[in-house]
Amino acid sequence: MEKLTLSAKSRTLLGKQVKLLRQSGNLPANIYGKGLNSTSIEINEKDFRTIWRQAGETGIVYVSVDGEEATRPVLIHGVQKNPVTSSAYHVDLYQVNLKEKTTANVPVVLAGENELETRGEGLIIQTLSEIEVEALPADIPHQFEIDVTKLLEVGQTIKVGDLDYDHDKVEVKVDPEENILVMQTAEMKEVVEEVVEEVATGPEVISETEAEARAEGSEGEGVEAKAEEPSA
Repeated sequence: MEKLTLSAKSRTLLGKQVKLLRQSGNLPANIYGKGLNSTSIEINEKDFRTIWRQAGETGIVYVSVDGEEATRPVLIHGVQKNPVTSSAYHVDLYQVNLKEKTTANVPVVLAGENELETRGEGLIIQTLSEIEVEALPADIPHQFEIDVTKLLEVGQTIKVGDLDYDHDKVEVKVDPEENILVMQTAEMKEVVEEVVEEVATGPEVISETEAEARAEGSEGEGVEAKAEEPSA
C-alpha cells in the first residue's frame, strides 16, 4: 500500500463550537497514544474520507500537523458518524510507535462465488467479520481474504486457524478453532426469514409500567405531546 498522508491543523474550537468546523467542511479530530497528551486537530472532511476508504482501521496514516516538523504515524481507531447522514462526525486517531507492537481488528473479506449457494443448495453463514491481531503497525494485514469456493459441502467450515498470514510477524488473538464461515443447508435461510416475519407481525409486548402509563395518558385531556429534538 502506498504511503498515506493527511494534513491537519491545530484545533482551538472545542465543545459546541465544533459545529462551525463541520459547516466549513472540516472535521474535529483527536490524536492520542501511549504516553502522549491528546492533541485536538481539524482535518478536511473530503480528504479524510478518501484516506479512510484506503486505510480502514489497519493502514498507517501519516498526519502532518501544522507547526510540527515530523509527521505522526496513526491508525484510525474510531469514527463517530452522524445518525442521520452516516457521514463522519468526529475522528479518533491513535498514534503508534512503529517499533512497538499494537493490536488492531482486521476485517474478514469474502472472495469468489460459491457453487452450492449459486445452485440454491447451500447458505454460507459468517460468524466473524473481523479478527483481532497483534503486530508491528507496518505488519498489520489490511484484511483477511477468504475464498468461498473452497466450501464444497454442507457442514464444512473455515476456522481462524485456516487463515493465511505471516505467522512470524502477526499474532492472531482469536482461538484458532473458532469458526469464521459455516456452510449450512439452504433451508436455514427460510427458517431465519420465518422467524423474522413472526417477530415483526407478532403482538406488541409492553411492560406493566408502560401499560399503566398509556392508560393514564388516554384518560387525560388537553395534553399535547412534544417530540424531543435530536442532540447536536
